[in-house]
Amino acid sequence: MNSTDCLNNRQQIKPVFVSGYGQFHTNEADPAKPSKRLTPYELLSRQDIEAMVDNPANEPKSLAQWMIASSLKSRVFAEQEKNGSFQAMVNDFDNNPTTLENLASIVASELHCNVELYTTKSATQDRQKARLIIFLAKPLTGEQYLICQGLMVDLFNKHGIESDPRVLEAGQLFYLPNRGEFYKSISVRDLNDFDPLEHWALEIDLKRTERIKAEQTAKAKQEEAKKRREALQASSDTSCKSLIVQFNRCFEVEDILLGAGYSQHGNNFRHPHSESGSFSASVKGGRVYSLSPNDPLYTANESNGAHDAFSAFTLIYHGGNTSDALKDAGDNWLKVGGESFNKACQRSYIQERENNGLGMLSNSLAQFSPSIDPVTGELIPLENTNDPFLDLMTMEVTKETVEKLDDAKFIYSKLIVAGHFIVFCAKANGGKTTIMVYVSAELAKSGYRVLYINADASASDLKTYAEHAHDNGYTLLNPDLTNGSAEKVIASLKGMSQQLDADYSKTVLVLDTLKKFADLMQKSKAKEFNNILRALTSKGMTIVCLAHTNKYNDADGKPIFEGTGDLRNDVDELIYFIPVKNEDGTMTVSTEADKVRAKVDNMSFSISADGEVSVLDGYVDTLSIAHEQQQYKEDESIIEFVQEQIKTTSKTVSELYQLGKDDGITRRRLQTVLNRYVEGRSKNPKWLTLKVPTHGCRYGLMADGYLSEILKKVGGG
Repeated sequence: MNSTDCLNNRQQIKPVFVSGYGQFHTNEADPAKPSKRLTPYELLSRQDIEAMVDNPANEPKSLAQWMIASSLKSRVFAEQEKNGSFQAMVNDFDNNPTTLENLASIVASELHCNVELYTTKSATQDRQKARLIIFLAKPLTGEQYLICQGLMVDLFNKHGIESDPRVLEAGQLFYLPNRGEFYKSISVRDLNDFDPLEHWALEIDLKRTERIKAEQTAKAKQEEAKKRREALQASSDTSCKSLIVQFNRCFEVEDILLGAGYSQHGNNFRHPHSESGSFSASVKGGRVYSLSPNDPLYTANESNGAHDAFSAFTLIYHGGNTSDALKDAGDNWLKVGGESFNKACQRSYIQERENNGLGMLSNSLAQFSPSIDPVTGELIPLENTNDPFLDLMTMEVTKETVEKLDDAKFIYSKLIVAGHFIVFCAKANGGKTTIMVYVSAELAKSGYRVLYINADASASDLKTYAEHAHDNGYTLLNPDLTNGSAEKVIASLKGMSQQLDADYSKTVLVLDTLKKFADLMQKSKAKEFNNILRALTSKGMTIVCLAHTNKYNDADGKPIFEGTGDLRNDVDELIYFIPVKNEDGTMTVSTEADKVRAKVDNMSFSISADGEVSVLDGYVDTLSIAHEQQQYKEDESIIEFVQEQIKTTSKTVSELYQLGKDDGITRRRLQTVLNRYVEGRSKNPKWLTLKVPTHGCRYGLMADGYLSEILKKVGGG
């Protein structure tokens, strides 16, 4: 087909698309809102859209024109999926976008079809957020459209390009060209329109088969879980004291979803109060996550806190109240030997006491009500038994503990974990603020909302930090400069932690420094503040606190954080910054993880003389270097003494001792220093050894040229 034939074909086939203006444009009546303003939708032709690509409007997003890839005049997702006629495929590239040219090249090589590509209103030269429209040779049903959209997302994923997951929903609004400061478009209009039913015939059949298989697998898993529940009820086994573990053994996450009225489509589910009608909840590996903010299981994405069966049960049935969920699950959902799980475990506990000779607490189970640990779901007895290993067993590394290490989502390198409470410690002027300012900018670039509360900087420094925050897209806060106070910050954070439906999974809070907000030397005050921070992490927020170390290191030369031992117990990660100053005026700072709940990797940074931060390719053991530098400082007077004495003639240790003993130099100390900096043993050699005919050796200076060669070999300086 030549170009003229293709053009005529495009003009004869005029697919239409439902369209409106701004996200609130709707013509869907809502019985709950009889006064809601309704505005009829428009229909757009393909030629209308092509004209917009060539000559885009310039409107605020609140008035920007959108389309749905279907001709059905409805914004209801379920209606579009059931009755829509889709005459285009669309995609949205907002997160870490590639260039338009690269997108066009992929479409040309993989699909070889007509295409419309254009940048969004907020695109920049370096960040080309873009949208794609592929007109279709034949319309698709809602089911076909969703499968093909998924195949297109997979195609771009294969090339390392991330698509907006909302394009996988049938009624998703797709914004049309709207000119920004950087607008660019690429159109291919002289090829054939795309026929996904032919191009992806095999893949579509596989997707359908996968969906059917997923539903069958889920049903089989539910049957197995039902058998485990029945087996538990028929037994008297209370060996598993953790209600949560037992609940997750006896219920699949699909049991919870379907029981709560969710609809299933393969591994995807639609919550019963969905306004969009999209199957926005997905189950993978026995866990569920949801893309819908209206879904109580909303987690934004799979790596941002997917829920197991008990977690889903807690959120759906009990609004996130773990204590209520544990009581309900143990009283009503799980049974052992015909009685509730909680009562069976209580009875088992009493029996254990009797067997251990501790006597009965009471003949009435009603008077014996040990509480349940809200984290593990285990019974907390009123008194400890006489098991001598009881305290040790609380530190057992269980399978669940290891799985949590593996499942951690890192949001910066392998250092900062999403939803964790992290403390970085360093001595004064150890680079902690400089590095965290750099990391904050990197997190902002990755799409996180970063709130950096700096309560430990001078007014002149704050000006520099404010400019950096503004230029790099994060928020700098300072209580003193804005007539605030640490107390006001604490009150605000406490209020945020008490918001029942809050989701802070895309928020990072940096507190610089921790001691400005919590009295680290008073356990009660520090504990209260730590509880607030912990509550925020439970709602997805990542907390990063900067703290000081004590003036003196421990016996091994390692730093010690400033505060009580409770801080170390409360945080997820406690990591030290170990700095060393270099002769060229730069500083190398490496991390030294002290306590972790994820597989953190230590890393190294370089800070230039003017405060620029860069990440080093390899890890530098700055702790060893710092120890060497401190050791050299302690040895420096003896080094200078030896170098002066051997300047013209080499000498033995005995001769050097005779020359230095009047100045308080002991023979043992002298010999230690001589051995420490001798060529062949030291990275920083100061002298050579020369064997003598009699017992011992002589120490002599090295020529400058020889010294340079030695330093190259040992990597010292």
